[in-house]
Amino acid sequence: MKQIFLLILLLVGMMFAVYWLSIPENANKLFNGGLTDFTSEKKSEDKKVERKNILKIGKNEIIVEIADTENKIRVGLSSHTSLAENSGMLFIFEEQDERPVFWMKWMDFPIDILWIIDWKVSQITANVPTPKEAVQDLDLARYLANSPIDYVLELPAGNAKKLGIKAGDTISLPQNR
Repeated sequence: MKQIFLLILLLVGMMFAVYWLSIPENANKLFNGGLTDFTSEKKSEDKKVERKNILKIGKNEIIVEIADTENKIRVGLSSHTSLAENSGMLFIFEEQDERPVFWMKWMDFPIDILWIIDWKVSQITANVPTPKEAVQDLDLARYLANSPIDYVLELPAGNAKKLGIKAGDTISLPQNR
């Protein structure tokens, strides 16, 4: 009888552990960040927005999320359904003077892409559209700067023109990095 009771107790404990580990936040806590899921990545990005990293282009202040890890750069703005005006995502690459390729896979809204070198806008790719449905990865449009860059800033489509941002404008470093 004692053995059956212990077996039932062990089974209930295992069911509870499986349920508890099925919650991403608990699994991440247990494994100290060893398991990363899209939900926890989005939550950590949202926390960065709360810190309000400010980027200045001329007289314009833009609240930016920082994409400075391989995963954040890969996900980019595809985890968003929209962007508020005067907000964007700043991509910081490990190496400078690069020519990274961007695409709009999984994007829900069009954007402006500002290509930056030495904290100056070198080029603007305006009104980059979302992909048409059922487009294969190989057929997606690719976007890259005409020359090497250090950073990329993505804004809601039309914001660069609306804010009067043009090639040659100086950008000041974001705060709270």
